Amino acid sequence: MDSYDSRNGPYSSGNSGGEGDIASNSIAASTITLGGNTLVNGDVLIGPDGDISTGISVGPNATYTGSPDTLSSEQQYPDPTVPAGIPSSGNLSVSGNTNLILTPGTYHYTSLNISGNGRLTLTGPTEIYVSGEINITGNGIATQGNLPTNLIIYVTTSDTVKVGGNGAFYGGIYAPNSTVKNVGNGGIFGSVVSENYIQTGNSSIHYDLAMRDIENKKRYGDLKVLAWQEKNTLLWGTGTAAAAEI
Repeated sequence: MDSYDSRNGPYSSGNSGGEGDIASNSIAASTITLGGNTLVNGDVLIGPDGDISTGISVGPNATYTGSPDTLSSEQQYPDPTVPAGIPSSGNLSVSGNTNLILTPGTYHYTSLNISGNGRLTLTGPTEIYVSGEINITGNGIATQGNLPTNLIIYVTTSDTVKVGGNGAFYGGIYAPNSTVKNVGNGGIFGSVVSENYIQTGNSSIHYDLAMRDIENKKRYGDLKVLAWQEKNTLLWGTGTAAAAEI
C-alpha cells in the first residue's frame, strides 16, 4: 500500500510516496491489525480519542513507515445515486475474446461482469453506475492512458465488488455500502471507498493523488491525506477486512 501521482507519470519507484495511510473510525482494541508481509507506506490512524497502544496491532512480518495517530473526526461518505435522465442498460457482461468499447460518458447497469479474455475499453473520461454485483477479472478494463481519473465506478447498492485477474485496474471505486475484494495480481491504481475491504494474495493498491480533484468536485469520498479509512476492524494480510474505507 502506497501512493503516487499520475499527473507526474506512471507508477514507478521514482513516482511513489508515503501517503498510503490507513485509518479506522473505530477505537476498539485491535481495530487495525496488520498481518502477513503487509507493507503500508504511510500512517496508521484509529478513531477520534482512541488509544493507539491498544487500537493498532502489527504482526511480526508486517510494517508501516509512518506514524500512529488518531483521526480528528470520523469520516463520512454519502450514498451514490444515479443522475436523473440516465436509464439502466441492464446487465453488462463481457466474456470470451470480446473487446467492448465505450465512448466517454455516463452509463448505468444493473450488474457488471468481465471474464475470460474479455475486456472493456474506455476511450475517455467515463462514469459507470452499477446497481448490482461487479466482477472484474479476465483482461479487465482498459482506461484511456492508464489514468485513474478517467474512470469512476459508483455502486448504488450493497452488492459485492470483485477485482481480480492479472490485469491492473486504473480508476476509482465508490461503493460505501459494499464489500470490495481486491484479489488479483495486477493491483488497483486509483482510489476505493467501501464498507468492507478484503485484500489477499499478491494484490496491492496505489492511491493516486490526482483523484483528489475529482473527490473535491464530485464529493467522491472525502479523502484528503488518507488512502485507507476504516470504520471498524481491519485484518490486513490475513485475507479478511471489515468496514474498510479507502
